[in-house]
Amino acid sequence: MSIFIFSQPYLNPITHCYSNIITLSCYPKGPLKLLCTTIRPTPLSQFKCFNRSKPCTIALKQLDCGNDFPAHTNELMIVDEFPMLYEFLLTHQYIVDTSVTKMLNAGPIKIGGICESRVLICVAKEVDKF
Repeated sequence: MSIFIFSQPYLNPITHCYSNIITLSCYPKGPLKLLCTTIRPTPLSQFKCFNRSKPCTIALKQLDCGNDFPAHTNELMIVDEFPMLYEFLLTHQYIVDTSVTKMLNAGPIKIGGICESRVLICVAKEVDKF
């Protein structure tokens, strides 16, 4: 199964700060699912249209620095932490499919899905051992 990994703008409802978080196209199998949480993003502004047909998004929680498990906070993973996610994926036998990622990013149709400002980072595949 392929997992599409995105960067998505997010307005934190508590701090009222914007950040680009890492989201997924679907719930994965294997160790990556331990990092997943479901969020209900709020519209980024009153002028932005929001897709109500899919009100929830699968986001990743921050990794505990130097470990392979979620941090003890409910902080969401931001794009600056992608190198840690990449290491996590490689360590746990996921394959980052660079050829599919390049094809999708180079094509005229941008894969974003529920949010027009969501950007594809990469496509990962789970090894069938799970």
